Amino acid sequence: MLHSIDTGLLEDLASVGAGVMAIVIVMVWRRSMELTRSDAVVIGFTWTVVWSAEYWIFGPSSFVSYYDEANYYLPQILNRVRWFDGGTFFHAIAGGTDAWTSSQSGEEYFSLEIFLFKTFPLWIALLVNKVLVCSTSYIGAYLLCRRGTGCSRFVASALAAIYSVSHPYVSNTTVLHGIGFAILPLAIYLIVIRVEKDNYFKGVIVLAAVHAISSSFVAHSTLALFPAIILGAFMFDTKRWDRVVGSCVLLLVALLANWHEVIYAQHLASGDTARVAFGQADVSSVYGVVEFGVRYINGKVPVSLLTAGMVGIAGLWLLRHPLAWRATVTVCLSLFAGAAMHSIPWPEIGLSSVGAVELNRIGYSYSALVLPILGLVSAAPGNIRFGLPKRRLLSAALCGLAIAMLVGLKTSNLVNWLGWGGQSSLAAIPNLVSRDWQPNEPFRVVTVPYRIYPNFMLAYGLELFDGHITLSPLDWMLTWHRQILRPQYKNLDRSPNSSDRLNRSQFTGGDMYIAYNRTSNFRGATRFDVTKWVDVNLLRVGNVSHIISYVPLIGGGIRQVSGPPPSEVSRRSKPFKKKIANDFRRIFDPDPVYIYAIPNPLPRVFFAKRAVIVDEAVGSDAFFQKVSAFAPDGVAVMPAVSADQIGSMESSGEVIKFDQVPDGFDLEVRTEQGGLAVINTKKRPFWNATVDGREARIFAVNGFHMAVYVPSGGRSVKLRYVRPTLRGVALDHFK
Repeated sequence: MLHSIDTGLLEDLASVGAGVMAIVIVMVWRRSMELTRSDAVVIGFTWTVVWSAEYWIFGPSSFVSYYDEANYYLPQILNRVRWFDGGTFFHAIAGGTDAWTSSQSGEEYFSLEIFLFKTFPLWIALLVNKVLVCSTSYIGAYLLCRRGTGCSRFVASALAAIYSVSHPYVSNTTVLHGIGFAILPLAIYLIVIRVEKDNYFKGVIVLAAVHAISSSFVAHSTLALFPAIILGAFMFDTKRWDRVVGSCVLLLVALLANWHEVIYAQHLASGDTARVAFGQADVSSVYGVVEFGVRYINGKVPVSLLTAGMVGIAGLWLLRHPLAWRATVTVCLSLFAGAAMHSIPWPEIGLSSVGAVELNRIGYSYSALVLPILGLVSAAPGNIRFGLPKRRLLSAALCGLAIAMLVGLKTSNLVNWLGWGGQSSLAAIPNLVSRDWQPNEPFRVVTVPYRIYPNFMLAYGLELFDGHITLSPLDWMLTWHRQILRPQYKNLDRSPNSSDRLNRSQFTGGDMYIAYNRTSNFRGATRFDVTKWVDVNLLRVGNVSHIISYVPLIGGGIRQVSGPPPSEVSRRSKPFKKKIANDFRRIFDPDPVYIYAIPNPLPRVFFAKRAVIVDEAVGSDAFFQKVSAFAPDGVAVMPAVSADQIGSMESSGEVIKFDQVPDGFDLEVRTEQGGLAVINTKKRPFWNATVDGREARIFAVNGFHMAVYVPSGGRSVKLRYVRPTLRGVALDHFK
């Protein structure tokens, strides 16, 4: 997350303090630790209420995770349920992109999360999502540990609580993934532990249906689900592999029934994407392997849970438990199999689609698989090696770990809530809700990502030139980072051992927005020159009429058209109490943003005044220098290879009317001598065009425009984005 608040020390102090206190209380507690079934239900209910308290207490102003939630998927959902006209092309983000590849989820036939946000206000939909995720993770983990290992209800409750806060995909980033990660322990229980039950497949069928409508299938939760089931079956030494494999097939069939079009669309788009080009691990040296392994494990498993798992494995070996070696193999595979598969150079062996999938997500299966290991240790018969006092200590430690992890999570959420704001940033910024500053013709905006992110604008119905998407085309990403942004991003290369980790993560993560020096102190200065971050001329070329920012800007001819007057006093110079009070007020009453108009942006559709031909040999830097110099005046800068296709370099004509329609554009034009009609959207595969009903060629111009040559007397131009669907391909095949 950009300029993430460093809460590490505060989180550690709070979580360690709470954990130690919980351990002491359990150890000195004189009553029996045996719980009744009713006690276990009350504990589970109480835990869910406490876990979700911030959402139902503060309602529309409550916390929302910025990482992968507010900065990415949640605004896309809000835009689609409120403004998206349908089709397969999403005009509103990154200058226009395929709707089915802009995020991991949302375009399947039925999505529980889309249903929630269509049905309820934002805060209620988010609350329901959080409660569903927490209760699913808790119940599944409890059943897995209690019935799978025979541990006490107290221990099962503690392990269930631990899983509900074990990693961000079951705590904060839950809209994107639904219950896809939360359901892992329940899946192991239903498919592995209940494998001998007579009504076995009834539970599996329900599991398959629920998981298919609430998960991030293609690249995330499913990559942890199937390994968790297979490794769980291996660890518990199942004798009914036929049922386990059959259940996995049922899960896969249900997923494919709901997701097959998304899979096919992402397969078509996965070829030369930033995720494939920059997503491979550095395995060219011993250091690279070790460094990647450390980053990989640290990103998937909290240190506390990793330590607990190692203790659990050691305990099984000390107890000479018959499943000790299976548990050891299971833990090793869950931790390292994903890293090993992620390091394979898939594009080099012709499997780019596999390279676009983040196989390292397999590592998230560890959190579900380590629970029964700890349960087995706790349930082992009391003897000289593991008598009752030690069992009580283990129970107290697990309880303390659960409390510590919860307090650490909520402390982090609290500090980020104060620093960044809550859900109201997606719905209540006053001059984004009421926009007397916006022009009448179609326009795009870009955002300085401080306290708000570009994708936020989707929640307000604005169209973006920047944004965060899943499968970003490599050429478009390179255009952003090497041409639109200023020189600090020009050194990024395509090699997997690039030392520029920050830039690499932005590339694979689909980040295309204004970047600034990470040492920029937005709280200690008053104004910032936007031209040091971005080429304003290229923004003009991209139909960007406004820059939205929470920091005051200057440079590039921009002028403020909305927002407060720029402060002459830096935030850092204000008293601490006043800063905290202002942060808290902003949560419930967001400040208006600064909105700056960029002079003379190019329209969404226009006729080029003339064409300027550039030799391909000059390279992309020289090409975009020409674009920055000529294109703002309405000139079409194009490669020489296209010159012989358009005849005259002169161009004249007029766009009388145009409509931006689902999957395309409809233009009414008038031209006496012929000319280039330019559409302010990047040329991509699957676009086609007609002029007066006759097929016409589409040219790539200005780096991120497409153009159609309209001969003298032409009146009607239509462009359509027609990406094949799996259903259409199948029907054509069988015809």
